[in-house]
Amino acid sequence: MLELPLNKSSFESYLKTGVNPAFNILGEKFPIKSSYKFNKLVWLLSALAAWCPVFAEIDYLPKLVYPFVWLIQNDDLVLFEVVMSFFTQFC
Repeated sequence: MLELPLNKSSFESYLKTGVNPAFNILGEKFPIKSSYKFNKLVWLLSALAAWCPVFAEIDYLPKLVYPFVWLIQNDDLVLFEVVMSFFTQFC
């Protein structure tokens, strides 16, 4: 269904949508000291919102997704697919 693993073309299409407006003020609600991890969280949340628009409306989503950002730092595609898989399997 998701054509995983390593569906790079879909991943890149989600990234091309840019930052979702729902996450423009994320720094005020969810401050992170590391700008690298914060930026990674913003693009991940935006890509998830491009994949499923309802994610832009969930207030607690950054708190749920941030542990994945913290654990999977070296591969953005794997990070995105792990989070997608988590939501499709457990939510």
